[in-house]
Amino acid sequence: WKIKETTDSAELLLLNPRTIDRLENSNLDFIYYDIFQKSQSEMEFDFIRCMNVLNEKYFSHELISKAVKHLFFTLKEGGIFLVGRTNREGETHASFFQKRWDHLTLLSDFNSGSEIKNIVINSMNIKSNLSS
Repeated sequence: WKIKETTDSAELLLLNPRTIDRLENSNLDFIYYDIFQKSQSEMEFDFIRCMNVLNEKYFSHELISKAVKHLFFTLKEGGIFLVGRTNREGETHASFFQKRWDHLTLLSDFNSGSEIKNIVINSMNIKSNLSS
């Protein structure tokens, strides 16, 4: 989580210093997970935060849909999936989903929701609690 520059011994931190401290003190686990590949782990998560990653500028709808399906299968029953991004104006747009049986339920949108909300909805059997 650190990259050291050899010429002037400068250090580039890839994680927040508090996060590094927790990793070093075993209060937090850091795992490598490629969301475009099916997980080989049996791990399931209560909460998955996927912010500023799955954007239409970066990936096709097909790749985003594939990633959503992979993330779905690593989410515990009742777990929360948060997806969104912060735009150039500094506004965060996000959508909260909950895993229920074999589908995700859209619980809430923040600032009109994630730009990929409809891709998430079309990727799975999504139900919505929102009246929109």
